[in-house]
Amino acid sequence: EQGHFAGHDLFAEGVITIQDESSQLVAPTLSLQGDEQVLDACAAPGGKTAHMASYLTSGKVTALDLYDHKLDLIQENAERLGVADRVQTQKLDARKVHEFFGRDSFDKILVDAPCSGIGLLRRKPDIKYNKETADLNNTVDQMNLTHMYRTFHPKIIGRIHILLKYTWNILQDGSQVKL
Repeated sequence: EQGHFAGHDLFAEGVITIQDESSQLVAPTLSLQGDEQVLDACAAPGGKTAHMASYLTSGKVTALDLYDHKLDLIQENAERLGVADRVQTQKLDARKVHEFFGRDSFDKILVDAPCSGIGLLRRKPDIKYNKETADLNNTVDQMNLTHMYRTFHPKIIGRIHILLKYTWNILQDGSQVKL
């Protein structure tokens, strides 16, 4: 079907992929050199994971998610794009990373935590009609997760680059969440 890139043979062969502009900036922003150990803390569906892996030669991206079907999506993306040898998936709650990985496990960490979806308004304007106050509270949870990474990262690693990606929201009561 014309205009449906994901249905094209070139997509299936991994020659082309679809990724939002802000997602394309993640790997360059992390200044990946090729040999890093990278943690993608909330990795599904795996577009940023695969893109970061494409910058690596001897390094590896450890991609976390809570759900098996999402880990399958990450693995499928990595295989389709030819970077599966540089991606390791693991079922793990990103809030428990410090319990499973040692101090020198990662050189770079990406935290693109699940959120309210408000950041997608430009592409999906109907979201604003389907959101409720409880959905906005997810943004608070997301910011708490990013704050936690900033707080415990010295327990994991001495010197590290962490990229925290999220959408700012002002809550209905007018308060702001501070990091």
